[in-house]
Amino acid sequence: PEISTQAGVDAKDYLSYLLSSGEVLCLPVDTDKYGRTVAQCWVGEADVACEMVKAGHAVDWPYFSYGHYKECEE
Repeated sequence: PEISTQAGVDAKDYLSYLLSSGEVLCLPVDTDKYGRTVAQCWVGEADVACEMVKAGHAVDWPYFSYGHYKECEE
């Protein structure tokens, strides 16, 4: 969600909560068309993106994730 919406603020707050709950490990997996690093991140054993999807603060976007997080939506 866009940060200018309440859903965006809620997602940011939940992400901040997740990232403050333990040691964060991020591994680069790609670079986007703007030259930004795309990474997969974990807090402990938890995949951060999957946790965001499970909590309803994100959705799997197959164009970018190749459906990797679809199972987290269910």
